[in-house]
Amino acid sequence: MQSALAEARLHERMTHKCIVKCHTSYVEDDDLHIIMDFLPGGDLEKLLKNIKANGGHLPQETLWEWLVRLASALHHLHSHGVLH
Repeated sequence: MQSALAEARLHERMTHKCIVKCHTSYVEDDDLHIIMDFLPGGDLEKLLKNIKANGGHLPQETLWEWLVRLASALHHLHSHGVLH
């Protein structure tokens, strides 16, 4: 539990346009609670499952935009010593 809390606390200090903001984290009754910004669009897994279920696909331009954002976020994390 301590390593998960330490990672959550590290996340609180990360500020990047492509990383969801983590406001605080704490342990209560052996449960880790992480308070983050609400993203009304849902998560990536839900989006991809929905697209697949409806027989659709993502435009190549969208995929490239996401790849650039992901690479930018990972670079930011790595530059702060976070291996994710």
